[in-house]
Amino acid sequence: MVAIPTLLSLLLTSTFIASAPSPATTEVQDPPPGNGRRIRPYGRPDLCVMVGNGYAAYGTAVNIAYCQSSEATWAPLQLWNVTNDSSGPIPLQSKIGDMCLSAGDNPVSGSSLTIDHCGNGQKQTWNYSAQNKIQLDSTDLCLDVKEGSGPINQNPYVIVKELQVWECTDDNNNQIFFELPYPNT
Repeated sequence: MVAIPTLLSLLLTSTFIASAPSPATTEVQDPPPGNGRRIRPYGRPDLCVMVGNGYAAYGTAVNIAYCQSSEATWAPLQLWNVTNDSSGPIPLQSKIGDMCLSAGDNPVSGSSLTIDHCGNGQKQTWNYSAQNKIQLDSTDLCLDVKEGSGPINQNPYVIVKELQVWECTDDNNNQIFFELPYPNT
């Protein structure tokens, strides 16, 4: 016997499909201008660490969104000046010396990430390890994709996952990040 979908199931399916973000079809490989690099979470070459809301302003949330090509309007919001196996601030490439990745005042597990004025000390000093973890200096807190977070529909682009700092743990894929690879680096 063939099941006939009910009107309710069709409406629920249609609503879900209509509100779900459209995934990128391929990994962005174009080398960006300058020294900016895309930081992507483990297992998702189509996603990048990105400033939210379509503009860089102090206190703006930093989360995970679909990677954009270097020519895209909002590409500068996902280009960071970061080098694997180093320590220091992680400035937004387009705002070097002005805006850096920040864990906020008195960060604890679950604290969200923002961009803030560079030079605010410990809350902006990160250790990017050879194990691909980005750890807040002098703490046991690591950059972490918030477990169970889902799409947040906002303009001009969808936030796919939320970022936070969380107690660093071994074998936690939510705490592994890679610079988007480029053929010439």
